[in-house]
Amino acid sequence: MMDHPFLSMWGSLLSLLLVYKEKERKKGAGAAKAARWKKVAKWWILETNRWKTSAD
Repeated sequence: MMDHPFLSMWGSLLSLLLVYKEKERKKGAGAAKAARWKKVAKWWILETNRWKTSAD
């Protein structure tokens, strides 16, 4: 079951993502940066899923 720390962790990631996206949009980021961010997001999702599974 998802508890409060897990939800707040996702909330913080979401706000970081929004801030990052806004900065990148203003800069006109290239495809390389977008690809790198995708890797980071994928890693984060895998890590949190692993953490959630081990917490159950």
